[in-house]
Amino acid sequence: MIEHPLWILTTSIILILVLVAPVQDLQFDSSSEIWFLEEDKTLENFERYKVEFAPEESLLLAVNFKQPPNLQEQKQLIDFIPQINTLKYVANVQFYPIVQSANQLYIINLEYPSKEQYSEVNKLLVNSVKLLAEKEWINPISLHYGGIAVNAAFHENAEYDQQTLSPIFFTIVLLLLFFIFRTMVSLGIVCFIIFATTACSYGVLALLDWKITPLTNILILIVVAASINDAVHLLIEFYAQRRDGIESKAAAQASFKKIFQPCFYTTLTTCAGFVALSFTRLPPVQEFGVVAAISVCFALLFTLFPMCSILQYSKKYNPISKGWIGAKRFTHYCIKLRCTFLLITLLLTFFAFYSASNIVVDVKVNDYFDQNSTMAKDLTYFSEHYGNGYPVEFIYDKQQNIKDELIFAKELIQAFKQMPGIVNVVSMPTSLPEGYTENSFINEIKANKWLSDSEGKMRIKINIAAKSDLEFIKALTTFTPILKRYKERQPFITGSSILNASMNDYIIEGLTVSFGLALLITSIFLFLFFRSFAFSILATFLCIWPILVASSLMPLFDIKLNLTTMLIAAITFCVVVDDSIHIISRYIKSRQNNLAWRESLQQTLTYSGKAVFISSIILCFAFGINIFGRHQPTVEFGILASAITLLALMANTAIFSSIIGVINIRKNKH
Repeated sequence: MIEHPLWILTTSIILILVLVAPVQDLQFDSSSEIWFLEEDKTLENFERYKVEFAPEESLLLAVNFKQPPNLQEQKQLIDFIPQINTLKYVANVQFYPIVQSANQLYIINLEYPSKEQYSEVNKLLVNSVKLLAEKEWINPISLHYGGIAVNAAFHENAEYDQQTLSPIFFTIVLLLLFFIFRTMVSLGIVCFIIFATTACSYGVLALLDWKITPLTNILILIVVAASINDAVHLLIEFYAQRRDGIESKAAAQASFKKIFQPCFYTTLTTCAGFVALSFTRLPPVQEFGVVAAISVCFALLFTLFPMCSILQYSKKYNPISKGWIGAKRFTHYCIKLRCTFLLITLLLTFFAFYSASNIVVDVKVNDYFDQNSTMAKDLTYFSEHYGNGYPVEFIYDKQQNIKDELIFAKELIQAFKQMPGIVNVVSMPTSLPEGYTENSFINEIKANKWLSDSEGKMRIKINIAAKSDLEFIKALTTFTPILKRYKERQPFITGSSILNASMNDYIIEGLTVSFGLALLITSIFLFLFFRSFAFSILATFLCIWPILVASSLMPLFDIKLNLTTMLIAAITFCVVVDDSIHIISRYIKSRQNNLAWRESLQQTLTYSGKAVFISSIILCFAFGINIFGRHQPTVEFGILASAITLLALMANTAIFSSIIGVINIRKNKH
């Protein structure tokens, strides 16, 4: 299939150029709405709210005086508000004091159009701090940020890690590849595979008219993992052929024949696992599953065909192509200490199941920041002084004249204040202010967005105390009696807080179901590949065990089960499955060649074991660099992905050898 390398390379280049062309039209979308189907009630209510009130996102700036302020000091802050109004993107400023213990807490609500980018929010923060810092305050103040500032900090940290850690990630991969294989050909080929696979994957994304989302944005990690695994196995096999004196062309063709089947199996199994994600009701997860499966197929395609074609022209002999020279000794110790290894495996498994009961399934905004960071401290401050309120919009029909509506609003507010967990209720005045006519008052509440532009809807803003998104979702059920009591007003609750909390709930539920389905499909495929119930069970165990044991680290590092940690399992699962299939396929083939089980095990570790070791070490170092990130999800990814990679290496070498030893020694097959 690779007898015509020039045709293969030409076709590959044409394919890359065709698929790269549409990439420039790709757009990024990180809005909450993308996680919902169009008929979803939560999204429908939020869209109705946006149409009626055209809401603007808010930036909260808490100004806390060191000492309780007197009237002069309060006036100094009030006089400062017009200066904030001059800042770019500020639509208006609302100022109101909240009494907390001995001190006075002021919240300045800066509103700006939600279409503006988060980078503009950071500029606004900088300008606000600069203006406040330059002023000489009679009474020293401290500043704390909330609202949209949290989103801004989240994106800023993620962007910082991507810009600083991604170059280090690729540098580590390239340096380790060059250090291990010591040829520029090997290094260049792997770089080509990663580039070609990434370009073609995003090209398909563009052709399908899909946008880049936070999920598809991490596609590069899957590409690197899949590309390195396949490429390392091919290089190990190729240079082993060259060590035996076979010329490059024949060695490349022989390597192609030897690794085609296991690589095809790993790709098919991994694709099936990713395609399983498309059975969820979350559009971005569906798209991610499809594109991830396509990227794995491209990684196989470019590894088997262009890579083998290029290797046919390679002339340099690789000095470390002798296989794993310590495989014989390692096999001996694994068999000798098989009971010890299996006891350790059993203890780690029991510990993982025990720790699973301590894993917290939760989504809390504080978890996305280092607890020593300024943003985390500000979140704690708002939690302590402002009740960690989740804002909820209560929308209802305006059916009476304005005076009767004021009486009805007062009735609603009283009902809300009697509900448990309500921090505060903010609404229009419940009586007609002095000096206002009904028309002037209507214009005033329309300007402040208490009454919709169509004058058909009214709103009340409620802050609910909750420590996490899951607790907030549970608290929303307390609105049910009020929604039923005033059903003639067609009331509904909505807001970005409900949208975000529901989104996280849907994501965790969807990924959990999808991962379970992927595991089931993978197990079926393993049985079909190996045609052995025993080996399919063993392979499934070797795939699950690293992820299971790594999850026991989550309570130790205070890592919650959320979107980030669910994605880590999905990304590393392809690495684990790949290693298991290569190891077991090599062992079965050796046994079919009439080698004794010890020799088969030794040969498996000599070649496939070495490839698994090299790819695992490369990925472990590459993933591990994320531990030094500023974005907390990045740090969690570094910890868990590195742990899973190392545990997969342990499972597919030491544990696999020990299990084979126990089974065969008990059968007296010496």
